[in-house]
Formats: sequence, C-alpha cells, structure tokens
Amino acid sequence: MYEVTAGMPGPTYLIFSSMVNFGEVDKMMTAGEATMKGATPEEMAALQKFSTDALISAETFRFRLDPEMSYVPKEVRAQDPDFWMPKKQPAPKKPTSLQ
Repeated sequence: MYEVTAGMPGPTYLIFSSMVNFGEVDKMMTAGEATMKGATPEEMAALQKFSTDALISAETFRFRLDPEMSYVPKEVRAQDPDFWMPKKQPAPKKPTSLQ
C-alpha cells in the first residue's frame, strides 16, 4: 500500500496486488460475501459508518501484463523466457486459388 500525495486528494492510498488468473477474483468475492454474512450487527454498523463518514471513493482497476507490450530488462526476461519471449506460431498458409 502506498500513500500518494502529488496530484491526488490526500490522503490517497494505492494498493497493488497480483493474481495468477481472474478465477481468484471470484474466490475473493465469495470469501468477502461469507465474511459479511458472518459479521455482527456492531461490525456491520462500523463498516457502514466507515463507508459514509470516511471513504470518499474507491476504484478498482485490473490490468494484464502483456510481454509484447512491456519492455523489461534482459535480466528479467531471462528469469522466465517462456513468458517474456514466447515462440511465435507460424501464420497459417493461405489456400492457393485454382484458376
């Protein structure tokens, strides 16, 4: 988590996390729902108070790391060459027309 001060209203916090696949998002949402269902009325009131009194806004962005669109140092590419330098599949041959 990083506190940001330049160009954003303060205090602003950025939280970065990674995942292997988007199926993990489904698991997180299911776990979050289970947590909310298990919350006591006092806990729900505290969360509601935070939402109305303290939280100005929340945004979620999900990005995919694309090796073809990223420039990383040679040392990073060498750690996982199958990801960073995948072998390109040959283009399918066009059928020749019979004339």
